[in-house]
Amino acid sequence: MKKLYFRYGNGKTADLCQTAYNYREGGANIVVMNADHNDQIVSGVNIGGRNILTLEPNATTRNIFEQGFRFKGEGVDAVLVDNAHLLTSKQAEQLFYLCKTFGITVIAYGNRENDLGLAPVASMRLMELADTIEPVDGEDTFAYRSKLQFFYGAMNASKTAKLLYKAFDLEKQGLRVITVKPSIDRSATMISSRIGLSRKADIVVGPSDRLYGYGEYLIRDRVNYILVDEAQFLSGVQIDDLARINHDFNIPIRCYGLKTDFLTHHFEGSGRLLTIADLKKLRTICHCAERNGAEFNARRYKNGEYITEGSQVAVDDGKEIAYDSLCERCYIRDVQGIDIDNPDKVLQKLRARKIVS
Repeated sequence: MKKLYFRYGNGKTADLCQTAYNYREGGANIVVMNADHNDQIVSGVNIGGRNILTLEPNATTRNIFEQGFRFKGEGVDAVLVDNAHLLTSKQAEQLFYLCKTFGITVIAYGNRENDLGLAPVASMRLMELADTIEPVDGEDTFAYRSKLQFFYGAMNASKTAKLLYKAFDLEKQGLRVITVKPSIDRSATMISSRIGLSRKADIVVGPSDRLYGYGEYLIRDRVNYILVDEAQFLSGVQIDDLARINHDFNIPIRCYGLKTDFLTHHFEGSGRLLTIADLKKLRTICHCAERNGAEFNARRYKNGEYITEGSQVAVDDGKEIAYDSLCERCYIRDVQGIDIDNPDKVLQKLRARKIVS
């Protein structure tokens, strides 16, 4: 299936304009939208008193999904959206279904944070649904500073195993590693992967615990690395504490966890990490015959019936419930019950769910 991209960072509009020119030079048919009142797209690149890298939108952000019927008929290859953070959450979701239903690449450019340091609702929904989240300039942070990183992926992407591998490798190099995990998990104190690797967590975090106070002790103990398992279960305040430790004490921090829950919505911890961290995607595959990359998590009963309501957190108990990692096609078809190959039926479903008015 075609991909939905969310691109952020400095130079977004210039990158959009350059991407549009590159597509057109290659003979592709593209549509350009500006969520800021459909005004002219101006990159701000000024040479000799003249703005260069400008575009005139050739479609609006109204009725996004319905326009897909026309786009498909006109052979549109890609849709580029400027100021995507100004969209509504429903418009962001329409971009996802436009991409997957009509087979059109969608590249949405927007801000991860607003002036209050929070993610705009459209940006968060796009990051929840996007195949790829990437900075336009290739880097989020200055090279001379350590990073707060979020390694995210669907279930069975070996997130915990990779954390344990990393801890082993760092300690093999003589570095001091501290491991952290939330108390909401299968084990109260152990970090365990499904392939049998495990180690005891150095810090177990309760729901209301604060983490910044550990910073002084960690720097005194010459800690070189902090590795966090199941980071999606941390609170936004706890993620901000980690960000402050990273900034104030220059300790590299790697957080590993899920991006979204079984209904494609972020957890509190993962939502905050999507907003402020350096992002790294971990890949796994769907069980379908095509072996597509798995993007979403699905909760099901042991009899195979998928669950589409309930509390966000329900740890796999091995008896009543289990989780599957699914590609977009399988998730849309099998969990949401949408015939993704029939655009008219998709439209009916989206209207029933009030994603399309």
